[in-house]
Amino acid sequence: MSNNKQSSVEWLVKEINQIIDFIPVNKWDEIRGVVQQAKAMHKEEIETAYISGVISEMNNPLDAINYKIDGEQYYKERFDPDTLA
Repeated sequence: MSNNKQSSVEWLVKEINQIIDFIPVNKWDEIRGVVQQAKAMHKEEIETAYISGVISEMNNPLDAINYKIDGEQYYKERFDPDTLA
């Protein structure tokens, strides 16, 4: 995924917004909470996959500690809308 693309969660929210004509006001907080939870889960999955990939490619898994970009930085550089803006 390149820097100018949205995450799967962001894509899903956009698509749902285009499909649904009306959501009761009292449901918006609940929906926002679910979306934020999905984004947090997506972030954790990306970070874990990145670190797992780095470790699996190393001869000595302890070298991962010294690796330049950790999972959180990787996520920020490729998926975080605040960083990409």
